[in-house]
Amino acid sequence: MRFTLNLFVAVMAVVSLSHGQETIRVGAPMLAGATLPLGTTYIESFKVEKGIHTPINQSIQTIVRSVEDGVTVYQVSIVHWAIGGDSALTSITLREKDFSLLRHKVKAPRDSAVVMYSSGHLSGWVVLPERPILLIDAKVPALVFPLDGPSPWLLSAFPLGENLSIILPRYSMWDNREVLSELKVVGTETLERAGMNIECWKVDNGPFAIPGYRAYRWVDKKTKKILQTVLRGKADQPEYWSIAE
Repeated sequence: MRFTLNLFVAVMAVVSLSHGQETIRVGAPMLAGATLPLGTTYIESFKVEKGIHTPINQSIQTIVRSVEDGVTVYQVSIVHWAIGGDSALTSITLREKDFSLLRHKVKAPRDSAVVMYSSGHLSGWVVLPERPILLIDAKVPALVFPLDGPSPWLLSAFPLGENLSIILPRYSMWDNREVLSELKVVGTETLERAGMNIECWKVDNGPFAIPGYRAYRWVDKKTKKILQTVLRGKADQPEYWSIAE
């Protein structure tokens, strides 16, 4: 079984769009010298509805730098579990110099996946409930960014600044296609953490998986860590918050 990825044929790192945003691909000049913040982050998520906070899930995210076959890489691991329910283990390996995908593994009780990139070729498999196993076997015209896991760690690699507005194409193994994510800095806001005021970039991260919702993220200007995520829909709909420590 063979599936073709809906990736752009162009190998250019930056492509201007008609509405003013730019599509940022692996190798874009703006990512030269960029880094990910290393260490472990604990994330608590909850629903806010009519002033009531209901815990939903927790995550532990760890980012380390290592060397594989002479290549410096980032290894991102995420342990994610829902309150009283499901859990998942995610492991992503990407090249340090350009944040391109090398390997992505996910293991959960009802679904799992492994995707690897090598020499212009993506291969692997995806298991979803009540569906046939999806075998991935495709050539791609250019390197691809990995799809974010439960925590949007890739955002920390970008040099955020006033009026930054880009489109980020990433490979989704669940859909076996390219997914476009919006990223727009909408201002500066201050969050309080452990009695300290921390200046953050507020980022509109575009539509979320929940229909009608958008994701907003607050990124520490100094450490580049994502301190807060809020999913917002209509005024009468509940909000979903994730707080990182």
